[in-house]
Amino acid sequence: MSGRAPAREAPGKPMDDIAIARALHVLAAVLWIGGVAFVTAVLFPAIRGFKAPEERLALFDRIERRFASQATFWVAAGGASGFYMVLRLDLWSRFLEAGYW
Repeated sequence: MSGRAPAREAPGKPMDDIAIARALHVLAAVLWIGGVAFVTAVLFPAIRGFKAPEERLALFDRIERRFASQATFWVAAGGASGFYMVLRLDLWSRFLEAGYW
């Protein structure tokens, strides 16, 4: 037993929406963190190969703009899906207990 209280289901509503929200939440986290890992592990080392600093900056700026818009979307999707699950399952009390942090 983990000591955690079981999630409460709202009366009359199936858990399908929670499964969708959780899948979206995990997908958002994977794509956001995966993007950060790509920028750090692949993009930065590749850009170092350019000789002129202007080329480095121009390439990074183009890629970073695209990444920033996607990162913003996935962070918002993760936040919204997390908020939905907390609201739908009435889990607000967990924020008051240190064990859940």
